[in-house]
Amino acid sequence: MRQFLFVAALVGASALIPVSATALDTAARVSDQSQYLQKWLADADSHLQAGDFKKAIKSLRTIIDNAQFGSLPPDTQVLCYRLLSIALLNSNAPEEAYDALERARHVPGDATNYEYWRLRLAIAPRLKKHQDAVEALTVLASRFPHRIQEIDRNIVFSIVYSSNEIQDGKASKRRLLEALQSAHYTPQESGYSVESLSFELFEIYVSKGETEKAATVAAALIEPDSLIRLRIDKRYNAYRHVTDAQITAAYEAQLARHRDFAYRNPTLLAGPDLVALDLNDLDRPEEALKVIDEALNKHDRAPVNRKPYDDVATRLN
Repeated sequence: MRQFLFVAALVGASALIPVSATALDTAARVSDQSQYLQKWLADADSHLQAGDFKKAIKSLRTIIDNAQFGSLPPDTQVLCYRLLSIALLNSNAPEEAYDALERARHVPGDATNYEYWRLRLAIAPRLKKHQDAVEALTVLASRFPHRIQEIDRNIVFSIVYSSNEIQDGKASKRRLLEALQSAHYTPQESGYSVESLSFELFEIYVSKGETEKAATVAAALIEPDSLIRLRIDKRYNAYRHVTDAQITAAYEAQLARHRDFAYRNPTLLAGPDLVALDLNDLDRPEEALKVIDEALNKHDRAPVNRKPYDDVATRLN
């Protein structure tokens, strides 16, 4: 948040003016204005850090309403709007927070960054702006593929699902799924598969008669659930032939991946949960129950203030 160096650009610009009485007066006014804006931005940052969002809103609006605001660098203008949006969102004013982001989007020159689109992604679903949420996630996957993995899979699946509300022949959903696939979206700290997103893209290609693209996606599918869907739906036989032996092998491979995930993430209950599900699918219920019992006993025996798993709230049930 501490991006106050924009004032140097304003002060530095005055050095290009020929030295004269008028030039010196102008330089003084610019310098004064720079200090004025710097003070308000520093105040806004301080208020945000302290959680005083009402004062932060006042400081930021003072900057934005200033006549010199449009002369600031585009990225600084976007920063001010984004901070205002954060303050408004924390003041339970999501509509106003969204409007602030809309104003930022119209700053000349596209200075929007990852933080801007991530905030837009947080606000749009809350206001049921499905098109905007889908666009935000698409931009994040397209422009910031190295950071898309930071976004929780539940958020991604929710927005993909909401894309079905957009009446455009699934064009927006297709762009989103293609962007996620190009970014190789694999959420951090999660052993849960996102391959169903690829399958949805496969189905879109099939519905559009794009045989080559559909076959390419089908060939890359490895999860047993995906292979089962390919096998039982006769429409998909032309894109990939799947045997029972391949499905069994896929389950074994998935079990190995999940065992590795559980080993590498001993503080996540998701590990034994996934392993137990795989063992049950492989008709090995006794082994599945043993895995579950061991995890539950480990949880029950631990002191209340030192529980062994970090995801108990979402996985224990």
